Amino acid sequence: MSGFPVYISKQVAQARDPLAQAAVAHRALVLMAWIGFAMFAVLELGADLIARAMADAGLAPIVRSVGLMFLTMPVLSAARGYFQGTFDMTKTAISQVVEQLLRVGVILLAAGVAVQHAWGPYKMAAWAMTGAFIGGLGATLVILPAYLKASRGFPHAATPLSEYGHLFDRFVKEGGSIALFFRAADLASTRGFLHGHARADRAGHGPGCGAGSEGGVRPRPAAGAAGVGRRHFTFDDLTPQSESLGGAWALDGV
Repeated sequence: MSGFPVYISKQVAQARDPLAQAAVAHRALVLMAWIGFAMFAVLELGADLIARAMADAGLAPIVRSVGLMFLTMPVLSAARGYFQGTFDMTKTAISQVVEQLLRVGVILLAAGVAVQHAWGPYKMAAWAMTGAFIGGLGATLVILPAYLKASRGFPHAATPLSEYGHLFDRFVKEGGSIALFFRAADLASTRGFLHGHARADRAGHGPGCGAGSEGGVRPRPAAGAAGVGRRHFTFDDLTPQSESLGGAWALDGV
C-alpha cells in the first residue's frame, strides 16, 4: 500500500502530458485490480492451507482478515499514485489520515471488547486485522470521487493484453522492489521494538513482571503438546528470551 503508489507516481510524473498521465493511472488501476483480487482469492481460499504451513491452524481466520485488505489496494494505489505523480499531495494525505484513524480505531475497539469479553488472541487478532480493510475502505471513499473527477474527460483507449503483460513484469520487478523496501523498514523497526520489550522484561520493567512472574508473559502450551519434542505451536508460544539465542523472541520448549 506504500510501495506501489510510489512506483505509479513515478510513471505518471514521467508521462508527457495530462492525457498520457491519465492513461498510465488507468492501466495501473486495471493491473492492480487483477493483482489485488488474485491475492484476495489466494488468501481467502487458501487460508487453511497457509495456516497449516505456519504450523498453527488457528491462524486461518487471521489470514482471511488480511486478505480483505487487498480489495482496497487497486483504487488506493492507482489514485494515490496519480495524484502524487501530478504533485497534488493533499488528496493522498487526507486519504492516508482517514485510513490510519479508522485502522487504529478498529484495533483499539477490538482490544477493548477483547478485554471485556475475554477473547482469545486469535479472535482478537482477526478482528484487529479487519482494521486495515475498514481503513482502506474509508480511504477509498475519500479519494475515489476526486480521482474520478480528475480523470473525467480523458478517453481511455483499449490496451492490448500483451501490453499488460509487459506492465505486469515491470510492476513485479520495479514496483515490487519498492514495496519490499518499505516492508524491510517495517520489519527492522518491529524487530527493534521486540528487542526493547525483551530487555524491559528481563530488567523487571515490562508487562507481567510483578510478583510471581518469571520475567514476562509466559506462553500457554498448545493442546496435546508438551515437552521439548513438540512440533506444533500456538500464537501464544512466543516468549522474551536472551538475544544470544539469535533473536528477541523464541519458542518455548524448543
